[in-house]
Amino acid sequence: IIQEGRSMRCIELNPKGDFSNWEGDKLSELENQSLTELIGQTLVLENDWVKLWILIVQPKERLVFRRFTNPYVWHGIKGGVAKRRLASGKIELLFIEAEDSRYEEPEVGKSIRDFENMGDDTIELHIIEFKDQSILLAIDQMV
Repeated sequence: IIQEGRSMRCIELNPKGDFSNWEGDKLSELENQSLTELIGQTLVLENDWVKLWILIVQPKERLVFRRFTNPYVWHGIKGGVAKRRLASGKIELLFIEAEDSRYEEPEVGKSIRDFENMGDDTIELHIIEFKDQSILLAIDQMV
């Protein structure tokens, strides 16, 4: 639907459906935590169509599991190396550069993930969350 800018590199560390390499505390958190749907830390703008978020993750900081319900685009302001664990069992290592952009469309009921900064640099992402998906069709028609 939306053309991507430069996109991050992603390496699969653990396949979907395999939880054998997961740490026990992460599995327990995934199973027992009440999940937030806040995909950023700071909400900068909200209207009927979108939310604009800022996400800043310090070196070695980990954000707990979150549920993603709406499509979104993130844009790298400050890059780094991150790991994310998905509720499917998949674990990914992400190499994010400043100016990287990526569109993600959550699978209904399956888009639960954490985010951990594995590097020594602060990661900063700006995220546009699309509350009204009809806006995506309008943007696509303009491109």
